[in-house]
Amino acid sequence: MIHCEKCENREVSCYCGFEEVAKENYDRAFRECKDLKYYCKNHLPEIKKKSEPVHPILQTTKLPDEFVRLIESDLNKMTEVLPDYLERKYEEITKNLNYAHPFEFLIGWCIGTCETSYCQTYLHDYKKTPSEIQISEIRKVISRKRILIENAISEFLEENEKNSC
Repeated sequence: MIHCEKCENREVSCYCGFEEVAKENYDRAFRECKDLKYYCKNHLPEIKKKSEPVHPILQTTKLPDEFVRLIESDLNKMTEVLPDYLERKYEEITKNLNYAHPFEFLIGWCIGTCETSYCQTYLHDYKKTPSEIQISEIRKVISRKRILIENAISEFLEENEKNSC
């Protein structure tokens, strides 16, 4: 059981060096940080001002605002042209695949493609791989636009069904 480095108190915060680790980073810190310590509120370490965090997992994890705006703008444009794109590429996307529900398949395909694309764009633009938290933020931005994606896919499937009759 984890307890404070100075006493037996089990209500602790996790620290890598002198920097507190956010709860969502505990697992990664446990795997990667060689200087991981646990302290209760009565025995917190003195915070030393540093120009950079002690460990890379402690570096800022928020997506830059301009990147979030880029994703939102891109998704708005993408959903406008998605029905036409699917009309041209549907056979290529679905060939050799076995799926029972085209709507759910296309939602998953589209969202997965977007996630991958934005992670690659982040790597290209910022010269580093997005953190787990940044990837989660990318997913949240995409999920806020999910209704637009669903509407575009529904529009395509309805049109496709009319044309096949």
